[in-house]
Amino acid sequence: NPAMDKTIKINGLELGRVNRISEVRYDIGGKGVNVSELLMEFGIKSIVTGFLGGHYSDLFKTQLMKKGIETKFFKVLEDTRLNTKIIDTATGVCTDINEQGPYVSEEVLERFLKSFTLMCKEEDIIVLTGGASPGVPLDIYGTLTNIAKSKGAFVILDADGDLLKHGIAAGPDIIKPNQYEFFQLKDKEDLTHDEILELAATLRANGVGKILLSLGSKGAMYLTESGTYYAPSVKVDVVSPVGAGDAMVASLVHSKLQGLDDEQTL
Repeated sequence: NPAMDKTIKINGLELGRVNRISEVRYDIGGKGVNVSELLMEFGIKSIVTGFLGGHYSDLFKTQLMKKGIETKFFKVLEDTRLNTKIIDTATGVCTDINEQGPYVSEEVLERFLKSFTLMCKEEDIIVLTGGASPGVPLDIYGTLTNIAKSKGAFVILDADGDLLKHGIAAGPDIIKPNQYEFFQLKDKEDLTHDEILELAATLRANGVGKILLSLGSKGAMYLTESGTYYAPSVKVDVVSPVGAGDAMVASLVHSKLQGLDDEQTL
């Protein structure tokens, strides 16, 4: 479900008032697109697939082609979505305003599933990530995980809500939730350290291979069969939050291809 990402910077956002923009930038995005772009920084080629529509379609294809990224998008009638991120430079707080995306018909979805099935090969690395457009069933990542694993592919899943829950049921090799997405699996706003370990153990017992848990400013945890690893965060100046979590997903792909162990991966 690609998106045109519009990032706006405002110095001292005031709700209910006229605010002056100090800086604005546009990036082609959506989590899958971000991952493919980041993989090219590692010299790793990938195919990005999904649904595109409207006046942004040619821009997406052209920019990705210029970067050497192969695309297999399926055309839909409605416009690809515009996601707006508002950064208050006075506080560093970022507010996301995300559109749903274009409607995907049953016919287009069926063609996509057939194409995905043909694309998947043994030992491929499949990244399933992002939200689902209207018309796409919430169990889509479970369906795609089952297809990929039946072909002998390695599956990394980065999603939230029902998309994550249904995807988990199919047993992906790695999931990369942030803390909010992870806590929501227990319908809670927060979990203790012991509760995190307990939930991770349950997920792994039910078929999930590894869990890379992003904790925002607190760093990240990597929960695997060999142990639980923790890394603190480093302070950075926020230029744009677009693709931060996707960089972690791309790094998982790079680490697997390099044969790094769990500690080196984190």
